[in-house]
Amino acid sequence: MVAIRMAMVAKKETIIARVGNGTGCNYTSSNRHNDSWVDTGNTRWVDVNECKQKEQKEQEYREYKCSEGSCYYGINDTKWIDTGNTSIKANGTICGCTANNTVKRCYDGNCTDTGIGNSSNCCADLACDGKESNCTCGDICVITSGWWRKGGAFHPTDTPIQDAIDNAGTDETICVKDGTYTENVDVDTQLTIRSENGAASTTVNALYSNDHVFEVTADYVSISGFTLKGATGGGKAGIYLCSNIGHCNIYDNNASGNNYGIYLSGSSNNNSISGNTASNNGGYGIYLSGSSNNNSIISNIALNNKYGILLSSSSSNTIHSNTASSNSYGICLYSTSNNNRIYNNYFNNKNNAQDDGNNIWDITPTLGENIIGGSWLGGNYWSDYAGIDANGDGLGDTLLPYNANGAILVGGDMHPLVTAGIAPLLSVEKTDDPDPVQAGGTLNYSIIVSNKGYVNASAVTVTEIYDVNVTFDSAIPAPSLGNDMWIFPALNANETKRINISVTVNPLTAMGTVLHNTVNVSCAEGVTDTDTEATTVFSEEPNCTCGDICVITTGWWRDGGAFHPTDTPIQAAIDNAISGETICVKDGTYTENVDVDTQLTIRSEKRCGFYHGSGTEFR
Repeated sequence: MVAIRMAMVAKKETIIARVGNGTGCNYTSSNRHNDSWVDTGNTRWVDVNECKQKEQKEQEYREYKCSEGSCYYGINDTKWIDTGNTSIKANGTICGCTANNTVKRCYDGNCTDTGIGNSSNCCADLACDGKESNCTCGDICVITSGWWRKGGAFHPTDTPIQDAIDNAGTDETICVKDGTYTENVDVDTQLTIRSENGAASTTVNALYSNDHVFEVTADYVSISGFTLKGATGGGKAGIYLCSNIGHCNIYDNNASGNNYGIYLSGSSNNNSISGNTASNNGGYGIYLSGSSNNNSIISNIALNNKYGILLSSSSSNTIHSNTASSNSYGICLYSTSNNNRIYNNYFNNKNNAQDDGNNIWDITPTLGENIIGGSWLGGNYWSDYAGIDANGDGLGDTLLPYNANGAILVGGDMHPLVTAGIAPLLSVEKTDDPDPVQAGGTLNYSIIVSNKGYVNASAVTVTEIYDVNVTFDSAIPAPSLGNDMWIFPALNANETKRINISVTVNPLTAMGTVLHNTVNVSCAEGVTDTDTEATTVFSEEPNCTCGDICVITTGWWRDGGAFHPTDTPIQAAIDNAISGETICVKDGTYTENVDVDTQLTIRSEKRCGFYHGSGTEFR
């Protein structure tokens, strides 16, 4: 029978160890590191079976680790038992034995064995309470059950992060070790608060959902390396900076499952928000409100929020290298948020942007890797940008400025980032002759198709859409299909193709009718362009018998003179009239604001109105 050494404690609470399996190892002081047990002053030898007769209630786990002379988890990183009525914690590890060691843990009348592999590096001194504990990662160390200073006593508490803050001095560092904490933390002192091993290992859940997880009321606070959850009450956040708080550094956190992720309230200026993830928050991922100015929002991820990044009445902030994806709105700037610079961000959302202020959405193109791996910094990546890169620099060259389909009210992104390679740049232009054209006459169109890009286009297709009042006569070159399609196998960079088309205008077309003929061009590389030419029709010689100048809704002319098409024909006629002349306005509805600055008679043709500046109804 192998002898067992047992530490007796109050209420017969015991931790019992046996060594080896009765062979191959002698339990002597020469083959154990220091002492495997805490001597309570009531030590004796017992038979291993006596363990089963003792009751020991497991109260809680203590999170300690061990190096020689200090505390940590027990053997093989197993958490050990606090018996509640004693300060004993032990691991029973014995070094240098030829056989494995076993620690027997007993409570509630049941015993279980925990094996310890043979090791030359094992640690046996684990009488933690009342001994000095190392804290190498900060001035104060925190575990889920308490806190301590380097070389100081351990202070058990249910709110260890808050208690550590309350006992910290200005500018100290609090190191929070791995675990899940349930607290609402108020930071009212200039401190650095960081986790030891990052957000994946350290979580703080809000004890009360209607309060922020971290609320910062002091300047120069640094918070990093936490997962922050559960602040789901209205306006509550994973990290909240109170009004007028500045020079804080919030980085490498995961603020998820809150109402707001990270929230800077009124006049929180000169703060840095970087490397954080704000996801699955009911309202905003990152929120700057009420004149929170001159902050840096850099390299964050906003995912699956209502608004990824939201600025309200906040100006002169720098927002770059962030990813906003799968939000209802990627970024929103409203209520006089001006002069913010937004560049090198990745936007892939239902609505990518909303901006009713005056902000800057790009920088001057600069060599450097951008957020999608391109070699130039410029604007932002937009999932719905449909333009092309004509010169291969990874920046869009068409459909500029990008304005989020009109949601950016002023300006927009002049250098959007694109992932596609270099593409051709097609353009099409169409002109007509004559204009106006006589009803029943011939109308000629000239179409010029160009590739203004740096690479060749293939399978270039030109399609003509004729007005219903014209009939195709001929074309040079002849159409490839029917009378309205031309196909060119290739259009090289800087090459131009010309198509000349003749059509006949229907002789019954009413005077003043506007013919709309549209041409489209496309290529195999997916690039397109379009142009429309509008031509006005006369059904008779352009005589003017009711005045010196006649006006219709599409233009004006003098008797026997050329027709002048315009969108403001009455005003154009006035501007070209001579003092004392009569302007005759023919039937129709005109949309103008007319200024009369010359002595004239202006009347409708059927004399139903007035003259000298009044007459046909103008709207």
